Amino acid sequence: MQGIKLGEMEAGDMLDVVHFLFEEDVAFVSEEQAQAQSGTRTRLYQDLYGTVYKYPYKSKGGANGRSYIDDSVIDEPFTKEDLPKPFDPRAQAPKPFVPATKLNPDAADPFGGILDAPIR
Repeated sequence: MQGIKLGEMEAGDMLDVVHFLFEEDVAFVSEEQAQAQSGTRTRLYQDLYGTVYKYPYKSKGGANGRSYIDDSVIDEPFTKEDLPKPFDPRAQAPKPFVPATKLNPDAADPFGGILDAPIR
């Protein structure tokens, strides 16, 4: 990516660059290329940053003997227990009718003990 001045780009153009980099990051020609890229990242993270690269490539050997993504290292943000239940109005019984509170504006306790008297 030569000649691109990232600091001078507008947000929409920068998003295009990010999408391009994401696509380039997951496009492999061979398993050896995936292993080489993962090995490079593992070494860079270890030597330059002093930390462990969380997503190294590991061959699982699928049906054709190749697998380009190791699902065991991807942290899934949601499990079935975490997902909210959709609202189903027929699943719940209707709430019983609650009659309106009778108001007596002349009384010291205008709502009949349900609410506190007004502050004076």
